[in-house]
Amino acid sequence: APRKTFIQNFKKAGLKLPTVHKGWFADFAPDDVPESIIFAFFDGDFYESIVDSFRVCDGKFQKTATIIVDDYANEALPGAARAVDEWLKRHPARVTVESSLAIIRR
Repeated sequence: APRKTFIQNFKKAGLKLPTVHKGWFADFAPDDVPESIIFAFFDGDFYESIVDSFRVCDGKFQKTATIIVDDYANEALPGAARAVDEWLKRHPARVTVESSLAIIRR
């Protein structure tokens, strides 16, 4: 969604705007993201992008964090599911799938 729509949706819902980091996941360092993460949405499409996302955030997810990964159930982009499944082997959590999203709850 365009940035304007994104902001309007949060305002309509009465929610505080989240911190949004725009850029390539591979270019982010752990210091580029908050020390404590309660919610993350990864939309990287490919294996490497999702692995990089988890790498940058690893150790920063709160115990009750929710992580959503786009394209988990998208057969045209199998790398997203592979990256999520590998991460879950090291970090057990509950996962539900809605549409093509993996919704991970710690």
